Amino acid sequence: MKRLFWMHFITLICVSTVLAQSRLSPKLEEESRRRIHLSIMDTFSIAVKDKSLLMRQYGDRVKVLTWHQGSSTLTFCAARNLIFDELMENENILFIDAPDAPKEESVLDVPDFRYNRIRKIQHQYPNLQGSGLRLSLKERTFDVADIDLVGKTFLIGLEAEDVSQHATDMATIILGSGHTSPLYKGVATAAMIAPSDFNNLLPDDETVLTQNEIYLQNHSYGVGIENYYGVEAYAYDQSIFSQPEIVHVFSAGNAGTSRPEDGIYSGLSFANLTGTFKQAKNTLIVSAVDTSLAVSPYNSRGPAFDGRVKPELTAYGGGGTSDAAAIVSGIVTLLQEAFQDKTLQLPTSAMIKAVLIAGADDIGPHGIDFYSGYGSANASKSRQILESGWHHATTVHKGENTSLEMEVPAGVSQIKVAVSWVDPPAELNTTSALINDVDALLTYEGATWLPWILDHSPSEAALNRPSQRGSDHLNNTEFFSLESPQAGPYQLQLSGTNLSSTSQDVSIAWYFEMADTFDWDFPTSSDILPANNSERLIWNSTLAVSEGLLAYQLADEEWVDLGAVDLKEPFSWLTPDTSATVRLKMTVGANEFISDYFSLSELPAVSVAFNCEETFGLQWPQIGAAQSYEVYEMGATSLNLIGTTTDTIYTIDKSASVYYSVAPVIGNASGLRSLALNYTFQGTFCYFNFFAAERASEETVRVTLNLSTSANIEHIEVLRFVNAIEEIWTDIVPAGQTSFVLSDNDLDPGLMAYQAVLYFKDGSHLQSEESALYIERPGQVMVFPNPTAENYINLLSSGTGQVLQIMDDRGKLVLEKKLVESFEYIIVQDFSAGLYLYRLMEGEKVVDTGKFIKR
Repeated sequence: MKRLFWMHFITLICVSTVLAQSRLSPKLEEESRRRIHLSIMDTFSIAVKDKSLLMRQYGDRVKVLTWHQGSSTLTFCAARNLIFDELMENENILFIDAPDAPKEESVLDVPDFRYNRIRKIQHQYPNLQGSGLRLSLKERTFDVADIDLVGKTFLIGLEAEDVSQHATDMATIILGSGHTSPLYKGVATAAMIAPSDFNNLLPDDETVLTQNEIYLQNHSYGVGIENYYGVEAYAYDQSIFSQPEIVHVFSAGNAGTSRPEDGIYSGLSFANLTGTFKQAKNTLIVSAVDTSLAVSPYNSRGPAFDGRVKPELTAYGGGGTSDAAAIVSGIVTLLQEAFQDKTLQLPTSAMIKAVLIAGADDIGPHGIDFYSGYGSANASKSRQILESGWHHATTVHKGENTSLEMEVPAGVSQIKVAVSWVDPPAELNTTSALINDVDALLTYEGATWLPWILDHSPSEAALNRPSQRGSDHLNNTEFFSLESPQAGPYQLQLSGTNLSSTSQDVSIAWYFEMADTFDWDFPTSSDILPANNSERLIWNSTLAVSEGLLAYQLADEEWVDLGAVDLKEPFSWLTPDTSATVRLKMTVGANEFISDYFSLSELPAVSVAFNCEETFGLQWPQIGAAQSYEVYEMGATSLNLIGTTTDTIYTIDKSASVYYSVAPVIGNASGLRSLALNYTFQGTFCYFNFFAAERASEETVRVTLNLSTSANIEHIEVLRFVNAIEEIWTDIVPAGQTSFVLSDNDLDPGLMAYQAVLYFKDGSHLQSEESALYIERPGQVMVFPNPTAENYINLLSSGTGQVLQIMDDRGKLVLEKKLVESFEYIIVQDFSAGLYLYRLMEGEKVVDTGKFIKR
């Protein structure tokens, strides 16, 4: 009883007694034994009983960097000998660690919003967009000028100085507008987001967050593998305990091929979460799956240091766990909005966790596991839990039991129940983090079921064993699932026997999966799929059989069979190379399940046709099924339709905007809009991309003309100037061609120049710059510029080995040079000003003479 009293007292005053355990983290323990570089200044994180006492004793020897008041934790700079010689023995210090520098945990692949039923929920609830909700992204700062984020960002004074593409990608996944492409539209497009610097690994002050109405923070970063309950884990648990509505979503990490070096799982291929902050109980840790719904071996996995289930969830993350965490943060935003719309208050983080887990799809090994946690997040099912009222919040009191009745309807194939609570922070460096052990039991007519648990023994075999039922005394989430349950009233009993506190708030969520159903999840009628592209078709089947026959139909044409498919797996479909309305059909026995009509669209390949002083033009190949094309311009915060054309080129007057996009109109609907491009970055000029005349050989000049487009050009004249006399050298009708290489074999000694003139169908014309070159007389040398004030003189000759001799005005030889190239030069920087004579020699014979003046 005395121990329980002290644990309760510790929780109330938000500090922990470490008892006989070390005050140093494992890595500092190792460094303490080696005692090297003790004079070096380093950064440390500590939990302290009394900050003011610390500053009175050591204020002149430490520099405080960050301070989290709620957990009485801070980071500071100090010499290592202060830590190892004094602070580790100081009774005011609870725990000391040396935080590593955080780093982003993925390079973003193409995001995909179908697997976690993002597109389905956006179709089902088009007004559910995160409106009025604000969240934070803790890492580097994102690009507030990105066209998918404009109008969605705000600052709270915690942002990093440097901007990161990774942060921009994460923000775009969560709430991007889809201006760049509708395929990249984020999850909660009406929400707002603020950056926060991840160089502070401690939680941001809850008061700062709540004053700015922030109740969700995404953390897509990690450090090295840390397998203990350290300062950051303690601080995040305390932060959420003091403000239970704030949800912190972390990526699991991409250290799946690494093994921990300390803790009970040392040397195993498990327990490689990247950061002690991911060992917290009240946060949400997310791993990633690929297009086959397989967890990558590069993903970090659980268990937590004490055997708890980690990660809790998975989501799609083609580039790693960072984007999977962002996907889940977007889903959390939608669930917060849905809950608030119905109850006029925000849900607790425990309720969000329960709703997500109860609605998740089982993937990978059957049941819960240390790879995928409780399953893959399903936004649609979790939203259905809130819509149907399949959730409940209650309080369990110490020494008492609480019961909740759930009426299971007939025809249910599976029931899933998640019980979750925000647990008080544990002792720093503890061996088991759970404080309030709420024990759950599911009963029906005398039958009882315990929650699913995993064998957390420190061996590869144990950690890979399938889940089994048993009493859970590790996790602050307990999970049940029953297959083919009988209809009737089920009782969920919650026991407070093992509580350390006088009471504990608990959140419960459940989901009923109906039997013998088939639902198309993707595509929906709101989706436009790219033509001639591999697309994953997603459905949800609880049919007894595992195989069906798949077919598609373009408009009202005949059905096209795709053959037998596995109903338990997504199917990759190479879409037809056409733009049309289409629907799908799954035939199972005598039953046909037909999807809604959706659209296939060819994607316009838009490029810049020309970029002139006041106007520029966009162009794209013809799309056969398109009746016309819509042209969009990025405004201050939105993409706006500025015109429609039946042509495949569109001229635009220049304005403040630089981003543009084009969509085909097919039937009465818009097709798939092209990627928005910045026309100023395309390397296109005003029709003339390149025009130049150059010497190809002694007898030939090569003239090269490259146009950005031939659209609207009626014909092209190429002018030739021979010693300032102009003539039309050739006339070209481009006929769609944009590159021309012409040869001129009629060379006249002296200055020759060329110029291209474009004549347009509207009667206007456009001239290129002149391209000039000198042509030498056969067997002679041309010297230019003459006179010269430059430091060099150019020489143009046949380049066949003649020798050039230069004499001053007294006949003294000052330079002799063999000419082996048609174009060469000589340095005259040190020549005195005056008249110089030159002669060109072939052997002993003088073939050319002349003079030049150096000024």
